[in-house]
Amino acid sequence: MKGRIIVEGDKAPGFVDVNSQNLAAQVSTKEVRVFGKGNPLKILAVDCGIKYNIIRSLVKRGAEVKLVPWNHDIASEAGCYARR
Repeated sequence: MKGRIIVEGDKAPGFVDVNSQNLAAQVSTKEVRVFGKGNPLKILAVDCGIKYNIIRSLVKRGAEVKLVPWNHDIASEAGCYARR
């Protein structure tokens, strides 16, 4: 949702169209990271702005979380995360 709050008498600032920006690229990790290495449950998380508390909670529950950038080749990971 787009919007702005303008106080009376203030000059209206320019409006930035957030749809013209790749916000996922701005907030995503730039490199692959692994949390909870060796834990039995394997999770592949695509970072489009994930909160690290989500990762901590998954690791606490016995998951190994592989965090990848938003533009990572997920197809190359498919065999590692298939149901067994």
